[in-house]
Amino acid sequence: MRLRLRRPAAKSRALLLLALSACTAQSATIPSSTATKAQARAAARSSGVRSFTYAQCNAASRLLYVTHAGSNSLDVYKNPQAPLPIGPLLSVGASAGLNQPMGVYAQTASTGVIAVANYGAQTVLLFKRCPTAAGATLTDAPYSPIDVAIVGSTVYVSNQTPPSVTIFPNLSNPYTTVLTDPNAANGGGVTVDNLGNCFWSFGDSSNNGYVDEFPGCTMPGFTLPLKVALNYPNTIRMWETGTAHRLIFEDAVTGMVYSFTGPTYNAQSAGSPFALTGTPAATMALRNNKLRLYVGDASGAVQRHVYPSNSPTLTWLSVAPAVTGVGVWPPPP
Repeated sequence: MRLRLRRPAAKSRALLLLALSACTAQSATIPSSTATKAQARAAARSSGVRSFTYAQCNAASRLLYVTHAGSNSLDVYKNPQAPLPIGPLLSVGASAGLNQPMGVYAQTASTGVIAVANYGAQTVLLFKRCPTAAGATLTDAPYSPIDVAIVGSTVYVSNQTPPSVTIFPNLSNPYTTVLTDPNAANGGGVTVDNLGNCFWSFGDSSNNGYVDEFPGCTMPGFTLPLKVALNYPNTIRMWETGTAHRLIFEDAVTGMVYSFTGPTYNAQSAGSPFALTGTPAATMALRNNKLRLYVGDASGAVQRHVYPSNSPTLTWLSVAPAVTGVGVWPPPP
């Protein structure tokens, strides 16, 4: 049975970008780990870093990444953050190749790779953990990326149009696999479980939404039998501990966060759903201990919640403009 998810016309990240035009991004080279401080400073200046505290970023054990499609920027914050607005440690912009950046995800490798779905340029940009200049560019054209996930050295990209998931092995071009559903009109979020299965949310031509599972991240996929009336889920994420799996997504209309228990995902997990405060979310991320859920929204705020309990927001980080992607370091292993 298909779950019908009604997609809101105004609050979906995908619909927000339908009117945006695509252009070509510039690629650059990431400074090597042996680069001198002077070289790092020069790279930072040339790549559009607005607030240069590179040493503090490198020393931080936890980082928060926030993208803004409206200002073509990727901001890096120390995490945890104080409740009041505090400026980013680092910020890179259009001169680093960012063009309407959307989803952002951090790799678990010790060296650290940050992937950004660069919607306006139809690329995925790879940065160091503390970005200065843009690094390797994954060419996603003719697809327009809206969300991204990394497992090991493989990058999984959800594309709004044409609706699909493209898979890049070895953090390099070209993509080798395309996942899709014949009923899809617009792609949403993507996540991968520790068994190597891909999950993808999408909307059809009637603005109904679904979540598909692709066993082994290969075609064909099948629609999950989620048994609850939901609106369109923007970002989807996977919570895992041992053999337990929970698929998490947020209702873009009501602001409720839902969790479904694997492997069938036909029943809600304990504590689901729970409510968010403020503007309904556009994007989510889980921290590596899986007990903190970060939610970014169109008002320019990032909430930090205890998960999977019903605990209230721990942090309200005000940033501007609207948040289109949020990621954390370290991410879930």
